[in-house]
This record gives sequence, C-alpha cells and structure tokens, in this order.
Amino acid sequence: MPNTITIDPVTRVEGHLKVKVELDSSNKVTTAYMTGNLFRDMENILKDRHPWDAIHITQRICGVCPVSHAIASVKANEQAMGFTPSSQATLQRTVIQAGNYLQDHILHFYHLSLMDYIIGPQLNPWSPGYDVDMRINSSNTQRLINNYLEGLKVRRQAQEMVAILAGRVPHVMSIAPGGVTMPLEAGLITQMKSYLATVKDFINNKYLPDVEILTSAYSDYFTIGQGPGNFLSYGVFDQADGMLFKSGRLAQGVSESVDPEKISEYVQYSYYSSPSGLNPAKGQTTPAYGKSGAYTWLKAPRYEEQVYELGPLARMNINGYYNGKVSVMDRIKARALETQKIAEALTGWMN
Repeated sequence: MPNTITIDPVTRVEGHLKVKVELDSSNKVTTAYMTGNLFRDMENILKDRHPWDAIHITQRICGVCPVSHAIASVKANEQAMGFTPSSQATLQRTVIQAGNYLQDHILHFYHLSLMDYIIGPQLNPWSPGYDVDMRINSSNTQRLINNYLEGLKVRRQAQEMVAILAGRVPHVMSIAPGGVTMPLEAGLITQMKSYLATVKDFINNKYLPDVEILTSAYSDYFTIGQGPGNFLSYGVFDQADGMLFKSGRLAQGVSESVDPEKISEYVQYSYYSSPSGLNPAKGQTTPAYGKSGAYTWLKAPRYEEQVYELGPLARMNINGYYNGKVSVMDRIKARALETQKIAEALTGWMN
C-alpha cells in the first residue's frame, strides 16, 4: 500500500480545499487528488434574477478577489446591451481592479506562502508551524517576519485606496452598467496617490527584495512544480490603447489567440449529473452528491481538451514581461514582478 498524506482543509487558500497525495517507497508523489469541498451554486442562484444583480452576487464567490467578478459581470451586462462605457469610466474601474490586485499579491506572498519557508514567532497564530528544510538565516528570517507584519498594514492601505472609488472593500459597490457611480474629484485622486506611494515603497523596497531572499535560498525550487507548460490569459486592466496584459495563449511555447468557444467544462469526477464537456455558455450545474467515482465539487475546465495554467506567470509570459521557466519559484517571482508593473501603471492611470 502506498503512503498517503491528506491535508483537509487547506486553510491558506480561498475555496475550502482538501488535498490527498500518495507516495511511493522513496516518498515521491505518484498520485494527487484535489477536492473542492464547497458547493457554491452561483450559476443557479443567478437564474431569473435581474442581470445587474450579477455584479453583486458573483462577488460573494470570494472575499479576496471580488472585484474581478464585478468587472466580468458588468462587462457581460454591457456586452448584452451593446453599450460601451466612456474611457474615463473604464479607467476608474481599472484603478479599482488594479488596487485590489496589489493587496492580493502582497497577501499571497507574505500571508499565504511565506510561512512554508520560515519559522515564525513562537506564539499564536504562527505556532505550531513547519520546521522542516528551513534554510534562511536568522537575520533574514527576522526581516521577513517584520515585513509579514508590515504587509498586513500595507494591504489595508491598498484596500482603503480602492474603497475611495469603490465605496467599500471587499464586495465593492460603485461598479455598475454604464460606468462607476462614484463621482471623481481632484481631492480623491490626491488621497489615492498618497496611499499608492506607500504601497509602491513597500513593493519596491520590501516585497521584491524579500522574494530575492526566498528564491536564492530555495533555488532548487526553480526545478519543481513544472505544470502543463501551456499558458492562457483573458487579458486584464483596460486602458486607452488596449489592455495592460493582453489576451492570449502560449501552447507549448507557440503564441496563439483565445477563443472562448473552445473551452469545455468536464464533470466526470465532480458531484454533478449534468452533461460533461459543455462550453461554459451552455453549462449546466445539477448537483449529485455521492455520484459514483466523483470526489469534488470543482469542474475541470479545458481548452481544446488541454490543461492550461492561468495567473501571474501566464500573464507575464504571454505579454513578454517574464522569460523564466515554469516552477514553484517562477510563480512567486513572476507575481512579484507583476505587482511592481501594476503599481507603476497605476501612477499613470491616476494621472
């Protein structure tokens, strides 16, 4: 019988996950299962509702990244109505979304990932923690812990910057079909610039150097976590001359376009009795908990039946801003560099 490790729940991600891995006699992972333990049912909740409700209901999918759901929903409403918002309205939405990305990326590094690599203070909530393969010296460990704590404050300031235009965070209120309901004044822009200066200083002088400390100590982690090797991005951050990160695909290194019609969602191993392999636009969500052979509430999306990686590493590669490999540390490094790029773009957008 293989050795089995089960982590249930995985507490440092949004989504109520369970992970089970099987190892051979040399402790190499041979099989891995990731289970989504939460049935969200957003597709059915939205049925027969006013289309504008989607902007607020879909944000409740997640408390960390609600703005992206609001942006997608408002774009769907406007596309259905054949309406194009003004460039100023689009820019205000972009500022809201970009500010949310900044706090999210800082969260990911310091408060979700970092504690796998350092021994935190010997008190709650850091203790008990991991104590295996800790390579960072005591002075750098103390620096990282200090910046972990400062990162909590900086994240809050990024959120406060977003709330100036968004009304509140999380679950923003001002994004609506046609634009943004918050009237813009020079004083508000000045306030946002003040917040942004603080956040940018932390990114440039704390976050990026801290990532270098981590990637240097764990340089061998640039060789693990390879993934499928395919990247996909839908594009993000609308601006006057297109998107900051364009839509596209890298299929085994070859640049391609994205056609949403070629996406399918498979539910063979999911707790649904609805047909497998449907395009999301025609998708069905019929729960069937206990279905034979199923183990998760997650659907499995595929592009032309192939697995693709999304996220910062995908966006940075597709847009030519990162030319590293595909690994655990490449994902961490690409996310940090994307954070810096977004912060710089925010300065221009606010101006």
